[in-house]
Amino acid sequence: VRYEVGDMQDLKLEKDSLGGIVALYSIIHLRRGNLVDAFRGMGRLLMPEGLLLVAFHRGQGELQEDEELGFPVSFDCNLFEPDEVAGAMEKAGLAVAETTIRKPYKEEYPTCRVYILAQKPACSERNLSRKR
Repeated sequence: VRYEVGDMQDLKLEKDSLGGIVALYSIIHLRRGNLVDAFRGMGRLLMPEGLLLVAFHRGQGELQEDEELGFPVSFDCNLFEPDEVAGAMEKAGLAVAETTIRKPYKEEYPTCRVYILAQKPACSERNLSRKR
């Protein structure tokens, strides 16, 4: 399995080259206004019917922590609502397949976790119009 690490807002891979993308707790570092462009970039890389799995902390606004589990940390992130992220995915041309929300485990920060699975359509409107 080949793994690539890069900037979600500047992905340097070939179009339609990935069967799936896993972005667990990655989008929490993006500004709200950048979600659609980030998902559009990920969608560009996915093969038709490719999958995107995104996980994030549920909520509104920003979160900043200076201590966690008794240790000093510097942690800043954006919280998102499921409909907000699903809407950004759909604006980027992806189809939301499933959304799961879970409560935090006892040892986790007390925000709900959201998992959204989206799929790139089998063919885009652009591809359909070329075939006609």
